[in-house]
Amino acid sequence: MLLTAIVLLFSQCAVLSKDNRYLTAALDEDQVPESQTMRTLFYPLAVPTGLVAMLIDGILIHPLVSLPRAADDATFVFTEIDYMGVLEIIAFPMRLITYPVVLAGDWIFRITVPVDL
Repeated sequence: MLLTAIVLLFSQCAVLSKDNRYLTAALDEDQVPESQTMRTLFYPLAVPTGLVAMLIDGILIHPLVSLPRAADDATFVFTEIDYMGVLEIIAFPMRLITYPVVLAGDWIFRITVPVDL
């Protein structure tokens, strides 16, 4: 039961999506031998290398790639909301407060859920 819950929890993880595994995809394309014998001999090296590549993808590369998209989404606070004239004196500080909250929320969402928006 617990294993099923863990599998369902991580089945839609953004790092497990092929589009978000940059380093692992590059290793799969370039480093996999053609013959079955060489591939079998390559497994003891491939498993730890693949795990390290997935960790680097999940902890470093995917969050860095997701940050510019999250920043584009967060600029909505400044660009898509109309200028409010005199009320801008009140609205601008609220926009300054809202921007980091929207940026952090969008970034965390893009890191954890596989979206391509």
